Amino acid sequence: MKKFPIIIMLGTLLFSCKEEKPLSPMLADANPPGQVSNVDIKPEPGGATISYTLPKSQNLSYIVAEIKTPDGRLRTYKSSFYTNQLRVEGLGDESEHEVRIFSVNGAEVRSEPVVKKFKPTEPPISRCSSR
Repeated sequence: MKKFPIIIMLGTLLFSCKEEKPLSPMLADANPPGQVSNVDIKPEPGGATISYTLPKSQNLSYIVAEIKTPDGRLRTYKSSFYTNQLRVEGLGDESEHEVRIFSVNGAEVRSEPVVKKFKPTEPPISRCSSR
C-alpha cells in the first residue's frame, strides 16, 4: 500500500519530462495585411480616439498604434479587428504627437504604417496640479 504513491510519483515524473516547443505565431503567413484607411483622430484630454476603416484582408488579427513620447519611450496601443477605433491615453502634455498605425496579421507581420499627427487637449493631471 505504501508503494502505490511512490509508483504514481515516479510515473508522473517519467511522463512529464519532455522537450517543450517554443512559443511562436500560429500562422506562417508572410503576406502583410492591407493598411487602415479613412483615419480620423479626435483629440481628447491626454490622448485621442482614432477611428479608421479596416482593410479587407482575411488574415487581419489586430491594429496597433505607436507613439514616441518626448522622453524617447515608445508607447503601443492595440485594438481588435472586431472594432474600428482605438484609444490613445496617458499623454501628459499638449505637444504634437506623431502616431504610426499598423495592421497586423496572425503571423505578427505588419503592414506599412499610416502616419498621422495630432495634438491632445490639456490632460486632467495638469489641470489639477496647476491650481
